[in-house]
Amino acid sequence: MQGELDMTEEFTQMFIVGDWGTSQLRMFLCRSNEKGDLTVLDKITGPGVSACPGELEETLLKLIEGWVLEYGKLSIVLSGMVGSNIGWVETPYLECPANVRDLAKARVQFMADGHNVSIIPGLACVNPMGVPDVMRGEEMQVLGWMMTDEKHSSGTYLICLPGTHTKWVLVKDGYLDLFWTSLTGELFSLLKEHSVLLADREAKIKDEVFIEAVNSILKIGTENILSGLFGVRSQQIRAGLPKEDAMSYLSGYLIGADISSAKKLMIEAVPDLKKVILIGEPKISDLFSLALSQCGLKSEITHATDIFLEGFRDFDLLSLENKDLK
Repeated sequence: MQGELDMTEEFTQMFIVGDWGTSQLRMFLCRSNEKGDLTVLDKITGPGVSACPGELEETLLKLIEGWVLEYGKLSIVLSGMVGSNIGWVETPYLECPANVRDLAKARVQFMADGHNVSIIPGLACVNPMGVPDVMRGEEMQVLGWMMTDEKHSSGTYLICLPGTHTKWVLVKDGYLDLFWTSLTGELFSLLKEHSVLLADREAKIKDEVFIEAVNSILKIGTENILSGLFGVRSQQIRAGLPKEDAMSYLSGYLIGADISSAKKLMIEAVPDLKKVILIGEPKISDLFSLALSQCGLKSEITHATDIFLEGFRDFDLLSLENKDLK
């Protein structure tokens, strides 16, 4: 364990929060005081939802045995794919716009081996393209960012969560107003592993080549992305593009196209858009930041894990009554 628990603080609440996605489970043993300060005492990682179908309860209880022996039965709050139709208990999506209180009220609660378990609902909306869209887990990262500064509770912001399925989220006056999903990371992975575009599939991303590709897709336009992507191959054959640089070109094309599309979608909602909030892992966030600068936008980067925990500071777990627990 990470140190002795100091019970001298005014009103200490012990609980577990977790992000249980498709491929990984991250759980944190936390305490909070009446001021809403959150302290992480310990953390555990485990298998994702897809790795333990039908055995999620057993998996979680086994992982937290040590915490239970030391602190007794604890409230557990989970977000992510654990609430999906392949998860533990299906939790209906909450329609946007929504804020932290809406999510807290819509959570599904039940008892598991003496623990009060809550699963946070994902969010749903009709995105700016008129297409139904959903998210599970990312909403806690957005809410965490909103909790880091009281100024974030007013005004309009565009937040990007880069990854396999990149999320673009419009926040208005403390509400997650709408969002849309881009297949950026998954498409990159598929093309990297299964297309003719790359001869060197282990190459490192080079910033200067990445920037060149971003500017190239901005010039030819996102409506020509399919032809532009084939250019990753043809430039190696006819224009002397080194095979070790093709990976950087592919990444720049896809991320540049994603950002260019986002700007066009947000031109009415945020006409004076100057900065995008990035929430993600450092490597991919740095690439998005680099591409944003080529699109005339500033960026602010926040680490996903740190900000995820901030999202639970306003759930006020004790004040929410446990009704109809089984």
